[in-house]
Amino acid sequence: MYPILGKYDEDIRSHQQLRCCHHQGEQLQHFCNDCEVLICRECKVSDHDSHKWTGLEEAGKQYTTRIGVLHGSITGKIPGIALYVQFLDGYRKQVDEHKKKMAAEIQDQADSIHDMIEQHKGALISQLNDVCIQEVQTVQEKEAKINTVLTGMESNQNYLERLLKFGTELEVLSSHKQITKHLTKMLYQQIDGLPNKLGLAFNRGDTQQSVETVFGKVEICRLPMGKADVDSLDDTDIAMSSVLPNISSVPELLLQFESKGPNDTKDIWPSGMSMCKDGSMVIIDRDNKRVKFYNDSGEFLRDFGGSGDHALGSPYDVTVMVNGNVAVTDYGDESVKIFTLDGKPVLKISGHFKHPRGIASNSKGQLIVVDCGLRRLTIHNSDDGTIIHTVEGKDEEGFDYFTDPYYVTVTRTGQIIVTDWAAPNIKVFNGQGKFVAKYGTYGIRQDQVLQPYGVCTDYFGYIFVADNHNHRIHLLMPDGRFQKFFLSKKDGLWHPMSLGINNKGYLVVTEGLGQVKVFKYM
Repeated sequence: MYPILGKYDEDIRSHQQLRCCHHQGEQLQHFCNDCEVLICRECKVSDHDSHKWTGLEEAGKQYTTRIGVLHGSITGKIPGIALYVQFLDGYRKQVDEHKKKMAAEIQDQADSIHDMIEQHKGALISQLNDVCIQEVQTVQEKEAKINTVLTGMESNQNYLERLLKFGTELEVLSSHKQITKHLTKMLYQQIDGLPNKLGLAFNRGDTQQSVETVFGKVEICRLPMGKADVDSLDDTDIAMSSVLPNISSVPELLLQFESKGPNDTKDIWPSGMSMCKDGSMVIIDRDNKRVKFYNDSGEFLRDFGGSGDHALGSPYDVTVMVNGNVAVTDYGDESVKIFTLDGKPVLKISGHFKHPRGIASNSKGQLIVVDCGLRRLTIHNSDDGTIIHTVEGKDEEGFDYFTDPYYVTVTRTGQIIVTDWAAPNIKVFNGQGKFVAKYGTYGIRQDQVLQPYGVCTDYFGYIFVADNHNHRIHLLMPDGRFQKFFLSKKDGLWHPMSLGINNKGYLVVTEGLGQVKVFKYM
């Protein structure tokens, strides 16, 4: 637990003297920078003599600044986390509501099926009753008729027994003709019996399968968060996998074409790319010094190379601005040139750059330019080109963040992501240009890159990084954690250069010597 500090005891605490617990009577007067602990004079001599140390006042200022930065970071995170807690609470209530609704639907189905079963049971019993009653009635009728015949036979049998036993020859002879005719008729009389018996059986249904088929079942699955969910969390920097849609294990190649143009005189080198709102692609061909346009089917539309003061010397990257114009970095004459979509010059920004490379635009319409010569970022007003803010790319001790920065992109939340070709890694800054994090070290394994080139982010914050020399694309979570190698040489990838996300949410990749590929990954 931290000590409870307040204004009322500030004077008392400011005059307190802390004593060393190792050397009795010694006052803690110094701070060891190596061990980051308070030390006394004896501690300095005995245990920290070879370490760097400073006085309390100087160290206090330094660490107060550091803690202040942490405080600012925490203060900035609290509203976002609170928003996410609110989101979770709403989702929990939503789950409860869905549970109650589904339970009611299940009960309704059970009641409905119960009524159906009762009706079907009644119909079966009624059918059984009807057929049995009919059969019993038929049997009774036949039984009555046959009983009549039986009674007649028994009566004649008794008479004949008495005649034969007690009758005289005269009585037998006088009645034998009539008796013989009657008895012969009775003897050959056809008795109308039953042609068949009633067969009854109850064929039980397969209750285990039938119940599930008739009643239904609960489908349980995990649904990815949609855009509405992500939009509701725009004010938080929480980037959890549970908030993100799933990435396909195998991206689907939808389109592949060569970025040729009618004015090409050299091999194609598509160093930069950006997307228009209608899905068309703007590609910088560095060696042919052209800005090329292709529709979403890969068909060539037009190109231009500028003219006069706006002629392209060594174009490198491009961004489609909020107002629909395109801004191109030209390291040949150390400038950024802005054109309309049909190539008419609008503005030339110069005097601020030594070797401009990557360029991007944020939601405010501002331009962010990477200068690898000056090792810095500059944020410009797109109307007149003036510098709004400069990210010098130096840490608190004055060391350069950048070694050889190449490309830049801006996330939906305003974070700036820069690829550093020679470091090699990517670096992340907040919207005010403060360094936040970095990803990657030199190598070919996970979390390692050889030559990071193009970088882009999608609607959900996923980060895609082109590793040019390793022939692969890294997929990172929005917080910079490695997710997987999204594409590699096994997928036919060859020297990926610039990256972008089109209006359908597909990843677009330019490769060395001009191939352009479009992948569906969700």
